[in-house]
Amino acid sequence: MVVDFSGVAKEYHRLGINQQSAGVKLINQLNFGGDEKILDIGCGDARLTSVMASLTTGDVVGIDISPGMINTARKNLLNGFFIEGDIERLSLNLLSTFDIVFINSVIHWFKQPVATLKRIQQLMAKNSCLAIQTPLKGWCPLLQEVISQTIEAESLKETYKHYKSPWFHLASVSEYTQFFQNLGYRVNYADEDSLITELTSPLKLWDLFESGPAQAYFNPENFSRTISANLPIIFKDVFCTIAENLNETAAEYKRAFFKLQCNY
Repeated sequence: MVVDFSGVAKEYHRLGINQQSAGVKLINQLNFGGDEKILDIGCGDARLTSVMASLTTGDVVGIDISPGMINTARKNLLNGFFIEGDIERLSLNLLSTFDIVFINSVIHWFKQPVATLKRIQQLMAKNSCLAIQTPLKGWCPLLQEVISQTIEAESLKETYKHYKSPWFHLASVSEYTQFFQNLGYRVNYADEDSLITELTSPLKLWDLFESGPAQAYFNPENFSRTISANLPIIFKDVFCTIAENLNETAAEYKRAFFKLQCNY
């Protein structure tokens, strides 16, 4: 999982409103007894980690690949323990430790989702819960349409011929349910929800793009050739022009929610 959100760490509380609201919904599905040990994978700025920490006296651990996010997380949750690293590569000496493993808006970034989700089983205590929220394949029709038109613009289409999406997405809750079951998880809860964000200007849609998709569309590792340092500037200009012409007032986000348990 090679994606670094450090560049938006200080603004993520504003940019990541959809991810945050989805995470709160996921937390509300969890049953806290008051002493759970929690692992938050892709903890970001730890705002959601902090919510969970307030519901337990157990140890709370956050892991994130982005140094900027980890620095912000340590400021937001002083009594948490935070690890800077890639969950797909780290060797954690924490076998059978956690009662709740929380993964909000993260698994679509996994380069090896099957292997990684199997490894996560090893970190889970008996009768523990793996809580996952992830965007569906058609995660935001409006934003996806604006992105599609943007990368087809004359000034960008040659560059994006060499782009390969890093994301792992499935189309429906039922497809994810089957996927998790094939990995040895029991699916105790599965739901789909649409989150609506009002758009007061084209820049509001740009904020939604910056909160996540930008980390894919501007990452040099996702291109088969060298990209220009000016790519984000050119992209933003085209993107905002298209968004202004469409003049939409709301964006719908389609997300899936799961509570899983290991079959052992």
